[in-house]
Amino acid sequence: MKSRTLCALALAALVGCAPKHGPAPRDLDRASGARDDARIAELYKARTAGADYCLGPGDQLTVNVFGWDAMKDLPTRVSPTGSITLPMLGDIPAGGQTETQVQAEIERRLRNGYMRDPHVTVFVQRFQSQQVSVTGAVARPGLYSLTRDNRTVYDLLSQAGGLTEQAGGRVLFSPADGARCGAHAPAPPAAVQTASATAGTGAVPPAAGLAPIEFELDAAVSPGQPNPLMLPVQGGDSIVVSRGRFMVDGWVAKPGLYSFTPGMTAYGAMSVAGGALYPADLANVQIVRARRDGTKELLDVDLNQVGRGEIQDVPLREGDVVRLNASAVRMVPYSVYWVFTNLFRVGAGISVAGV
Repeated sequence: MKSRTLCALALAALVGCAPKHGPAPRDLDRASGARDDARIAELYKARTAGADYCLGPGDQLTVNVFGWDAMKDLPTRVSPTGSITLPMLGDIPAGGQTETQVQAEIERRLRNGYMRDPHVTVFVQRFQSQQVSVTGAVARPGLYSLTRDNRTVYDLLSQAGGLTEQAGGRVLFSPADGARCGAHAPAPPAAVQTASATAGTGAVPPAAGLAPIEFELDAAVSPGQPNPLMLPVQGGDSIVVSRGRFMVDGWVAKPGLYSFTPGMTAYGAMSVAGGALYPADLANVQIVRARRDGTKELLDVDLNQVGRGEIQDVPLREGDVVRLNASAVRMVPYSVYWVFTNLFRVGAGISVAGV
């Protein structure tokens, strides 16, 4: 009689007692796969409006005075005190000044007893004081000084050795505020006043300001919009290349978050997660993918057919969630198996404890 009662209770618990594998699907609404075109356009306009960089200690300059051999292509460096030293003219303030302002000061001093109509050019060879942080999935992460030829996001990524195999294709760009100077320099717009991202993660403290500008390297540029890779950079900016991640959820041995590698597919994701469990419905696997506008799309794939070579596998993208749902037909025998297995395990434990 007791055994029949136990069986009845076990059958009544088939649906409710079965374990649930894997966490709920990750909410991808906040996945920032789309560029913020408005912020990129505003920042691009502000940084290409003709304002010069501020000079600072360590910057390497070349000064050329037409008609004066002593100052022909003369190399000089901004001292820790913020000045440069030139023959006959002595120390000239340079820290916090622009190339144009330093040039005007040299011409003013030359007119004071040296030349009637001096023509001076000041050329910055290296902005040692202007450093940009490049971190994440790049070959050589670190701080990089700007040069005359390397002033864009693309230049800095190239200088850092390019992307690694773990790169997910998304860049998080945190523009600095107030690194430029000059009488005609435009104030940074409110929409682009952000704090630098936390190295390697792109996270911004809640009180630090807006989130970093995010864009994808392979995204098509909208008509009339600047290419985000061509954004001018300045000292204090932060560039973070995200490391690719994807999630495997549902009836797999090891559901969770995994690093993205080139060529990763839905079938490969199942294998990485330890393989499918018995209740998994391989004929109706879903891939949850974030669109660039922030919405989600569902892609269906039959991994049974993929495994038999009848159809092509689906390549994954960064941020995808591969969801292996349960088959209603397979859940019944699996639930019976699970209930009786755990029931007998508990019973055996009680028996041993009572000895």
